[in-house]
Amino acid sequence: MLDKEKANKQKYPEAEPKVIRVQELPSAEYMAIKQRYKENVQRVEELEEKCRMLEDALKYGEITTLSRMIMEYQAMSVSYLEHISKEMQIYRYSYEERQQGMEFIKYLRQVASELEGLLWPGGVNA
Repeated sequence: MLDKEKANKQKYPEAEPKVIRVQELPSAEYMAIKQRYKENVQRVEELEEKCRMLEDALKYGEITTLSRMIMEYQAMSVSYLEHISKEMQIYRYSYEERQQGMEFIKYLRQVASELEGLLWPGGVNA
């Protein structure tokens, strides 16, 4: 009989009574917890609203319009980039002007790659 009781105690250790201490929270801490709870509820509501807006945008094709606009802007950036680099090859600019042009070309390339990242998060091959 003792072995059986021992086996039961080992099987269900959480069934043993536990002592729980109840401690009153200071009012400032309690108010801070309530405030954080309200903020979290508000964040959840904002996220739900954003999700609904995104779902609506996907339903009504606004995302495809946005991606088309991004692609057009990217194409414009690339063509402008090509135009500037051709001009720099044709005309003889001063060193400072060439440096400014190269910096602008670098900026346009960065914009084009950022736009590509917006269209295909994770890269084109992802």
